Amino acid sequence: LIEMAVQNLRQFEQIVVGRMRAQTLSERLVEVQEDERREIARELHDEIGQILTGLKIQLDMALRENQPEQAMGQIQEAQGLTNELIGRVRQLSLDLRPAMLDDFGLLSAFQWYFERYTRLTHIEINFRHQGLEEQRFASELETAAYRVTQEALTNVARYAGVSTVEVTAWATDTQLRLQISDEGKGFSPEEKVRGISSRGLVGMRERIQLLGGSLTILSAPGEGTQVIVSLPLVSFLERRANDREDLAGG
Repeated sequence: LIEMAVQNLRQFEQIVVGRMRAQTLSERLVEVQEDERREIARELHDEIGQILTGLKIQLDMALRENQPEQAMGQIQEAQGLTNELIGRVRQLSLDLRPAMLDDFGLLSAFQWYFERYTRLTHIEINFRHQGLEEQRFASELETAAYRVTQEALTNVARYAGVSTVEVTAWATDTQLRLQISDEGKGFSPEEKVRGISSRGLVGMRERIQLLGGSLTILSAPGEGTQVIVSLPLVSFLERRANDREDLAGG
């Protein structure tokens, strides 16, 4: 009886720890979502809002203008602002979620993003992949893999000080794995997580943990950085099937 009581106590403790961990992850996920919404609001206000204000001024001036030539000049400037606004909205939409990820899958989204990344940052990406050709994964997995890679490469552009970066992606029957490596300035992961600029790293780790995966960051000052991601395919699919069964049973 004592042995059974001890086992029950251990099981109860594991359940409590699991629930506390799930609650912590849920709370941090809400914080990450709020950070993303704050960034979108800033983009709308600072970038798109300013362009719209300039567009309105140009149109108002054109309406008050008595000279047709000058009015036409104001309208042409308004047309230029309109084209700039269209470009900014398209850019914001792509940053939020590229349509290619939903339409063509992870490999095509990676190839499109890497080309765009190199064009904007002048950092070459050496991309190697295996098992991704003509294969689709669950939407949650594709989104997580894309976002984590995007965050890692954004950090490379901001802090690493390199001209090239290595990205490797491969899939087996049970796992989807990613590795983003650079030979840049590096950093101390422990200090980074405690610092103000840790939201991206924390968000990356929690996005992966919610899917039952793992994220490892290997880095040291002056020794480059490796971001290694492992996402289990089988366990995630089984968990989704169990959730469907529970909902059906309820």
